[in-house]
Amino acid sequence: MTRTQAYRVLGLTEDADRTEIKSRYRQLMHKLHPDSRSEEKENYPYSAREVNEAYGILVKGKEAKDSFIRKTKESTTSRAEWEAKRQRRQKKNWNAPENPHAYCIRNIYQYVEDADGAVIGEFVITEGKYLWTIEEDFPLFLKSIFECSNRLLHGIEAKFGKSVREEKRLKVQAELTYLLAQQFIDAPEMLGHFAEPGRKKEAEDEIFYFAAMLELMDTVNDMRAGTPLFPAALKQHRLFLKKQSGEAAGYLSLKDDRLYYILVPLLEQKRAMVKIQVAAKQDRANMRGRKRYKNLDFWIKVPKKYAGTFPESIGLQIENLLLSYEKKIHAGSEL
Repeated sequence: MTRTQAYRVLGLTEDADRTEIKSRYRQLMHKLHPDSRSEEKENYPYSAREVNEAYGILVKGKEAKDSFIRKTKESTTSRAEWEAKRQRRQKKNWNAPENPHAYCIRNIYQYVEDADGAVIGEFVITEGKYLWTIEEDFPLFLKSIFECSNRLLHGIEAKFGKSVREEKRLKVQAELTYLLAQQFIDAPEMLGHFAEPGRKKEAEDEIFYFAAMLELMDTVNDMRAGTPLFPAALKQHRLFLKKQSGEAAGYLSLKDDRLYYILVPLLEQKRAMVKIQVAAKQDRANMRGRKRYKNLDFWIKVPKKYAGTFPESIGLQIENLLLSYEKKIHAGSEL
């Protein structure tokens, strides 16, 4: 298979860069997977084997490296011009939905890779009030939100020509970042990307299942499988649980850090209901050492009416936090 044929198999033009090639490859392999029920699987003229071969030629093979080096040497276009062209193409192709009511505009980053596929940095491909999607690396999403919060706080500090002790500022910035992130994550929509088998539908609502963990309180003894647990309180963005008797049990621990920005806000906003019980399958190692854990079965029910919506209270919380920060800086008091 030639490089021209490889581009044809992937359905790309020959000016496609590595990011576009890799993205297209993932899409096709998902659709052509033996377990896929996609209609496009039946209509696509090439097999998964041919897609794999094409990808290997364009990205992983020696021919790709040689072509990259040769084109770089022969090109009369400067590196800056080439980079600008690529960024314009990426910006044009970024089609994530937006939240027009978000408090600020954020950068969208993508990683830069060398010829071997190793990450060597990141660059901004566009900016806007774009929601986070699964295609955007979550660490880069948080980087963009952290920049937004830093910019907002810096504007207040510059207004009064005052600085704040780093540990105090970081505490405010962490809370501001958490609030801003909620304006760029459609939590009800994203649940489906992380839920495990066990998803159900009830009329207008959906129920999602997650395997979670309970970090036990020191005073709690072992609990049997099937023991029901109930929300006790939300403190510092942690969900604390209790037994049916009212005895404190511990707090919820999630296996994917991204879920802390999806599940917990839904509960804080009172837009979801949960059912929690001690799982039948447990790991003995979790009960050894200073910290003890129990595996949990965790179901969350979210009304469909909340999909694509963002509570107005988040914007108010952001404004109140910034106003409080401004007043304390102006007064010269401790935050």
